Amino acid sequence: MIDGNFGITGARAFYYQGKSKSDNGGTTVDLTGKKFGASYNFGQFTVAAEKAKIQSILNVDIDRKDLGVAYAVNKDLTVNLIRTVSNASNKNVDETLKAINVGYNLGPVTVNAWYATAADYNGVAAADSKTFMLMTTTKF
Repeated sequence: MIDGNFGITGARAFYYQGKSKSDNGGTTVDLTGKKFGASYNFGQFTVAAEKAKIQSILNVDIDRKDLGVAYAVNKDLTVNLIRTVSNASNKNVDETLKAINVGYNLGPVTVNAWYATAADYNGVAAADSKTFMLMTTTKF
């Protein structure tokens, strides 16, 4: 993995390449993948983009593209918008995820509310869903 700001304040770029292999061999978890992306922070805004390609030994390739923007309302409250599109080589339809995340820092406790819609989930046409998640995290 290569990761850093490469001398540009507020920037981050990375490239990752990896391989996983199951103990059983020949399963869908035997994967190779590449991922690269970049983000840039300017003031209260951060924008980010990422692209990933995952290949399984069973000839199923997944291409994924992610875009995100975050806005720090103040030191404790942040709002994020995310859009992800995934395409599997064995599916005819792209899966699209759109999400909003609101995070609030209460000191030792953080609260995150996350709402997402998925269109054509898992590459199945008209398999749409909506999800709401509320998480709290405690720091020790």
